[in-house]
Amino acid sequence: RDVPRHRAAGWVLAVPPAVTLAVMLWGITAPSYWRDESATLSATSRSLPQLLRMLGRVDVVHGAYYVLLWPVVQLLGTGEFVTRLPSAIAMAAAALGVAAIGNKLRSRRAGLYAGLVFASLPMVSIRGHDARPYAMVTAVAVLASYLLIRAIDQPRPRRFAAYGASVAALGYLHVFALLLIPAHAIMMVRAARNQDPRRGEPLLRWWTVAVVAAAVTVTPVAALGWQQRGQISWLARPGLPEIYALLDSLAAGTGAS
Repeated sequence: RDVPRHRAAGWVLAVPPAVTLAVMLWGITAPSYWRDESATLSATSRSLPQLLRMLGRVDVVHGAYYVLLWPVVQLLGTGEFVTRLPSAIAMAAAALGVAAIGNKLRSRRAGLYAGLVFASLPMVSIRGHDARPYAMVTAVAVLASYLLIRAIDQPRPRRFAAYGASVAALGYLHVFALLLIPAHAIMMVRAARNQDPRRGEPLLRWWTVAVVAAAVTVTPVAALGWQQRGQISWLARPGLPEIYALLDSLAAGTGAS
């Protein structure tokens, strides 16, 4: 009797990433490289020692992504399909994580619908067609959230250690992605309140240790990135037009313009 249920759960988890990958591959080579993607090509076309020297001067905040993409470019070249494919795969992995979270928190149907909604979002397609780190950041953020849910469900030091490792990986892919931590903090406080006090206190303590360890691990990149902040000094302070543009892009992407 358990076999059909397991098969159903597997089907629910398989459909969203498959649909997402199909959506990501559709038209993946159509847009020409834009300015930031050109920076990716410049970084990953160098030899590895040259790339590491470059990161000591600029773009260290994207260094982990460049290092991950470097062997792909060296082996397969700099075509749009090659350099954007890792982002497409990362978005498919994120869809799997979204479906798994929905399945765990609510039901198989909720997981399926959540994963399919994720696949339909224009911003997901935009970043899945982008040779930049944002799709990988999304995938790791979803992974960290899933690992935290599992750790809350069955608190174990090793589960919080896995969560902390995912948060550290998130910080190395993009320092600003660590803004996910306050959202997780709210989640942890609510979870601790719903627990018996004898169980809630260790829950918060283990989470705090995991986050602090991750923050310490990311400190070298954050510190060097702060030293390199001059490379974005030309950016103006955002105002209401920029906020509106952000909300517009999150809601419908360039397709609504």
